[in-house]
Amino acid sequence: GFLFLVFGVCTLLATFAQINPVWLYGPYNPSQVSAGSQPDWYIFFLDGSIRLMPNFETNLWGHTISWNLLVPGLVVPGLIFGAIALYPSLEAWFTKDRGYHNVLQRPRDTPVRTGLGVAAITFYLVLYLAAQNDVLATTFHLSINAMIWTLRIALLVAPPIAFYFVRRWAMGLRRHDVEVLEHGVETGIIRRLPSGGYVEVSRPLDAPARELLAAQVGRPELAAMPNGHSALAVGAAQEGSR
Repeated sequence: GFLFLVFGVCTLLATFAQINPVWLYGPYNPSQVSAGSQPDWYIFFLDGSIRLMPNFETNLWGHTISWNLLVPGLVVPGLIFGAIALYPSLEAWFTKDRGYHNVLQRPRDTPVRTGLGVAAITFYLVLYLAAQNDVLATTFHLSINAMIWTLRIALLVAPPIAFYFVRRWAMGLRRHDVEVLEHGVETGIIRRLPSGGYVEVSRPLDAPARELLAAQVGRPELAAMPNGHSALAVGAAQEGSR
């Protein structure tokens, strides 16, 4: 159905709409181009990689190899799309996990995958910004050379930094889920123990929520543990241990 809708709209445009009447503009002249022209959004990363690549050429046996075009124009896209295609198989090989996964996972459930995904997005965004460095430099009155070197450094430094912080963030959220399973949900109610200490009362999760959360964090043994039912007793035990 969608195929025929697109075909019908294209047919109507071809019949009734006047698009790019070349007889009004004359033959194509590459010197007549508007200022600030930018590539299409889906090849921004490709144009950005070409702009960031240093000028590097070699001459072998009378043949000049322009690495400043070959590497960003062919090698970088090949690595990007190759990594996207091979990642599921590589992850299964590294983790030895060959099971079926028909249920969506939260970002915190797979910290390494989440970190790698954010690192890849960061890498792409740096190339995306590099594709419009001339417009950005003109608009914000910046040095084009300073922008190029800043983005070159960011292309190498920003993805690992993003991976580290996002992975730590995801692991912290997983630890919080384990604490909820072990101690219950914080209620904000503070009670004083007979010994004079203070403890926060926790509320236990219901059974379905416990089973779901335990499965998500990969700790099924915690699903059967009672939690929160004896917050005061736990606090008293902690006081006694002191």
